Amino acid sequence: VCSTIPRTISVRNPSSMTLQDFIDYLCNNADYQMKSPGLTTNIDGQNKTLYMSSVKCIEEQTRSNLTLSLHELNFKDGQEIIVADATNPNTVVIKLKFTENEVEMY
Repeated sequence: VCSTIPRTISVRNPSSMTLQDFIDYLCNNADYQMKSPGLTTNIDGQNKTLYMSSVKCIEEQTRSNLTLSLHELNFKDGQEIIVADATNPNTVVIKLKFTENEVEMY
């Protein structure tokens, strides 16, 4: 049995990082090199598809999430995102680590 150990990604500012930024990171980072990742998560006990480009009707329903910040998507420090991509036969679990202060400073 394979266990999926979460891989941690540090996020400096979840209020300014959009879901598209996160996907771009997964595609451009040498550790991941994904092509078109599909992302799901669990928010308040509900499984939620964040974005999936491989299925046209789901892509259309989730496209608006791409412009939302991680904060607007109600992500919390420690949030786990399940990522599926053609480059990896197994899903990857990514745990977000927010490194910003909870209070916004201006």
